[in-house]
Amino acid sequence: MAAADVARGGAGGAAFAETKDGGVLSDDGGAGSAAEGDEPVNIKVKVNVAGKTFVVPCGRGQQSVKWLATVVAQRYQMMTQNRGRQRHREAQLEPPGFFLPSAVRVVAGARKDAPGGKEGDDGVTFPATRVRDVCASNAVTELDVALEREYVLAEDGSKKQTTWAAMAFNFSDAGRRRAEAKRRADLARAEDARRAEAEEAALKEKANLDEMAKLLATDLDNPAALEEALTRDWTHVRVERITENPDEIGNIKKLLLQNFVAISDIYRVYSAFHPGSSAVAMCKQEFNHVVIVCQIAHSLKDRGALEKIFVEANGDRNDDPSDSTRFLTRFEFMEALLLLAWWKFSGPPANLTPSKCVEKLLDKHILPRAAKMAMGTVRKTLASEPVVKHITACAKKLRAAFDHYKSLDSDSSPESMFSINFTEFIEMLKDCNMVDEERRVDAKDRMSGGRNVLSNQEIQELFAAVQRDDEGPPEKDEPRSPGRAGSNESLQELVFGEFLEAVARCGMETWEDHRLPLEIRMQMGFDAVCKLVKDDGTIAKLSEDEPLPDPEDYFDFRKELPRADSTPFVTQGATIAGVKHMSGVE
Repeated sequence: MAAADVARGGAGGAAFAETKDGGVLSDDGGAGSAAEGDEPVNIKVKVNVAGKTFVVPCGRGQQSVKWLATVVAQRYQMMTQNRGRQRHREAQLEPPGFFLPSAVRVVAGARKDAPGGKEGDDGVTFPATRVRDVCASNAVTELDVALEREYVLAEDGSKKQTTWAAMAFNFSDAGRRRAEAKRRADLARAEDARRAEAEEAALKEKANLDEMAKLLATDLDNPAALEEALTRDWTHVRVERITENPDEIGNIKKLLLQNFVAISDIYRVYSAFHPGSSAVAMCKQEFNHVVIVCQIAHSLKDRGALEKIFVEANGDRNDDPSDSTRFLTRFEFMEALLLLAWWKFSGPPANLTPSKCVEKLLDKHILPRAAKMAMGTVRKTLASEPVVKHITACAKKLRAAFDHYKSLDSDSSPESMFSINFTEFIEMLKDCNMVDEERRVDAKDRMSGGRNVLSNQEIQELFAAVQRDDEGPPEKDEPRSPGRAGSNESLQELVFGEFLEAVARCGMETWEDHRLPLEIRMQMGFDAVCKLVKDDGTIAKLSEDEPLPDPEDYFDFRKELPRADSTPFVTQGATIAGVKHMSGVE
C-alpha cells in the first residue's frame, strides 16, 4: 500500500499560514517573524527532493526542521501534479495524496558549531532542531529531504519508520517510546561499529608490529639466513624490466646478495611505519630523500624521472597510479634501485650493461652511505640491542609525536609532509622542556646527574650531525640554519629514522653526566619526547615545572650500574630479541 494513501487528509492538511508581516507560523504556534534584533535575516534553504530542486525562504529560521520537511513534501506534491484535464488512466496512476518526509540531511552550509544545532552520526538533522541552527544566515543552505515511498508493516502490525519519522510523527506516549527506543538502537549500532573498527585497527597494528619485529630480528650475519631473505624478496623483483639476459640476471642477483645488508640498512633507516601499509614501508617522499642523501639525482631537476621510477617500481600492484599514498616494500625498493641504475648509467658515452649499471650505483652511491650510517659511537650505540628494544617499546608514541610536529610549519611544501624540519623539531623540544634560549642549568648540577638545557645553536648542530659522521666535519655546503636555507637539501628535512637519531643525540647532550652510559641517555631522550603523547594519542605541551626523566630511575650511581628494575616511561612488553643489525629503526 502506498504511503500517500495513508497520509491523505491528515498531514496533507498541515499547510502553514503566513502572518501579515510575512512570517510563517511554525508547528508549535511560534511566529517566525518575531523581531530578534535589528539586523535583517533572510534564511533560504535549497532543497533536493526526489530529483527536484527548489528554494524555500524561511525568514529568521524560527521553524523546526520537521516543519520545513513537511512543507517540502507538500511543495513536491504540488510540483508533480498534472495540470489541465486528465484522462481516466492518468488519474488512476497518480497518487491521490503526498509522501511523508522520512529524513533530512545537511548537504552544505551547516553551522555544526551553532548552539542548539543537533545532528546524528549519519548526518541526519533531528526534527525538533530549528532551521536557524542548521542554516547559515543570509546564505543559501542545501538540504536533502527523503520521502517515504511505501507503507511497510512490522511483525507486530505497526508501521515501519525511520528514526527521523518516528521522532517527528509519533505523538502518542507509546509512539514516543518506540521512537526513543529506535534512536537508542541506532546509537548502539553506531557504537558497535566504532568499536569493531577500533578493534580491527588494533589487530592490524599488532600484526604490523609483529612483522616489524621479525624483520628487525633477522640475523644478517648468518649466510644461510641472508640468502633466504634475498631469495624471498628476489622472486618479486621484476628484473626483466631492464634485461632478459640470463647471465646479466645472475650477475645482478649476485650483486644484490653481496650487498644485501647495506641495502636493507638503507631501507630500514629511511622508511617508516605507516598506517594502512605493511609494517615497514617507504613512501614517495622518503624514496626521494634516499636519492638525495645518496647523491644519485637532484630532487628538482630530476623530479619527473624519480616520479616515473617510483610509479614503475610498484606499478601493476596498485590500481590507482595517481595515488600519492602508495608505499615501497623492501623488494620494491630493490626494484627501484635497479631502475635507478639503468636510468643513470645505461646511456652514452659508457653504455654500460645492466649488471655494470647496478654495480656502479652500489659502489658509488649506496655502499658509501651505508658505511657512513654505521660510523661513529652514536650510531653504534643506537644500533645496540638495549636501545633497539626501547625504541620498539615506545615506537607508537614516538611516531605520534613525529606525525604531529611534522605538519606544524605552514611554510612546508606537500613534499615535506613525511619529514620534519628544524623549526618543527625545535618546537617539539621546547614543548617537552628540553630547550631554553636563555636559561642553562649550572655545571655543578649537571655533574651530579642533573640535566643541561639545550640552546638553539646546539640543536642546530645536533640536527645537522644526523646527516654526517659523528666525529667528522660538516658536509660541504651545509646550511647554518637547518630547515630554512642552503644548497644541501639533505639537511633541510629529517625522515622518521633520522628523527630517532636526532632525538637520541639530544638525550645524550641533555644529560651530560658521563657516568651515565650512552644507551641510558638515549633512552631518557626518547622517554622525554614520549611524555608529550597522552594515553589517547593526543599531544599536549608540558608545563614549565613538569620534570623530565630522572637519571636516578635508570641508573644506580652508587653501584655505577643500570637499575635492574628500571622500565621505560612508555608501554611495556613490545621488545625484540636477537637484533643483530640496526642502523635505524621504526
